[in-house]
Amino acid sequence: MGDGPRASVKRTLRLAAPVQARVTAVWSSRTPEVLAAEIVEDLQAALEEFAAIAETLQQARGEGPTAEAAPVVD
Repeated sequence: MGDGPRASVKRTLRLAAPVQARVTAVWSSRTPEVLAAEIVEDLQAALEEFAAIAETLQQARGEGPTAEAAPVVD
């Protein structure tokens, strides 16, 4: 598979099930404060991945700050 936008999206979607299992396991063994902190960390990591995907898609469409350097995919 290439490094294009679809590769990033598929990689992100594969992370969904393990994250859900981790949250379930953590829920039963952590205090509410620790659980909340871990959920925040997971959500921040997911947000960073979505931001990277959005940037890749913008560059592919010829938009965004580094669009000039990125090749346009037809």
